[in-house]
Amino acid sequence: MPLVRPTLSLPPVIVLMLLCGGCSRWLYPVDERAADVEVVPIGEGWNIALHHFPPTPGATARHTPVLLCHGITGNRLNWDLSERLSLPRFLAARGFDVFLLELRGSGAAGRPGLLGGPAYDYTLDDYARTDVPAAIARVRARTGATQVQWVGHSMGGIVMYLYLELSGGGAVRSLVAVGSPPYVLVQSRTLADAIELYPVLDFFFDALPVGAVSELGAPFAWPSRLPAQHIVWNDANLDPAASRSLAANGTHAISTRVVAQMADATDGHLRSADGQIDYTEGLASITTPILFVAGALDHLAPPAALYEGYRRVASTDKRIEVLSRANGYRADYGHVDLALGEASPDEVYPLVAAWLVAHD
Repeated sequence: MPLVRPTLSLPPVIVLMLLCGGCSRWLYPVDERAADVEVVPIGEGWNIALHHFPPTPGATARHTPVLLCHGITGNRLNWDLSERLSLPRFLAARGFDVFLLELRGSGAAGRPGLLGGPAYDYTLDDYARTDVPAAIARVRARTGATQVQWVGHSMGGIVMYLYLELSGGGAVRSLVAVGSPPYVLVQSRTLADAIELYPVLDFFFDALPVGAVSELGAPFAWPSRLPAQHIVWNDANLDPAASRSLAANGTHAISTRVVAQMADATDGHLRSADGQIDYTEGLASITTPILFVAGALDHLAPPAALYEGYRRVASTDKRIEVLSRANGYRADYGHVDLALGEASPDEVYPLVAAWLVAHD
């Protein structure tokens, strides 16, 4: 009787992902456009990174430097993906001194290697108590300014809510919160399923390997084939090359403790990791001027959640803008495409710049 050897049959799409995903960064390269990059130690083996975009020569000089911050699992490419899709370049051309922040574990800030390093045991509280103050202090030291203006996408705005509540916010002149909800509002079955699955992942991982998975799937990032992709962006407002470049280069592993805080916020309250501080309730202590920017098709930060943040803050100088066709915009914006959409340089960047000029 002939020996029959078992065979392993993989779906063709999986084979393609394994073959192409390993070279995604080569297939979809990105450039560093900052004038300089400073890595700042913040303790316990971690760093933050500041990518500097000085004012364009000849532009109208502004007085208050601007700090940009990326979202969860992201890096600098969240705001600076290409020559055209770059809010820091847009603002620098209008006279602002711009610093693009990478939080611990992201991009040039560095992350643990295969042979060890700092532990993935940090929380949103650590970002707000350590990373954000360190970034603000360094920018103030470099520029001589007493205050900064902050623009955060997704978690990049959330950590500023926390910082303002914990510090009083005297060093922050204004905030632009782009797709930054004060709690997690679940409007998608796929997102609900992912949150339910999270405890299983948390059991096996200290850090979710989002970057590795995203890099493998980069060649297939557009058009969206999976429900999860529709959660993070609106295909109709995202260039295919941009989506693949971002998937290949723009994500990193994230501490499961950060994800746990987000997952626990589905009850309408974002709390500190120890449960002692209710950050959603604490929004009432914030008086800093805030522009809330929401995408009509944003499943991660739907307009209803942004409206809740707008309602809760005590700021007298506040505004909320929902980016939708009904409101005169070229697209119903999703989550990622608020910062990197096809129409963002023409619609979102001028909106942000106008707010920053008015509060300079």
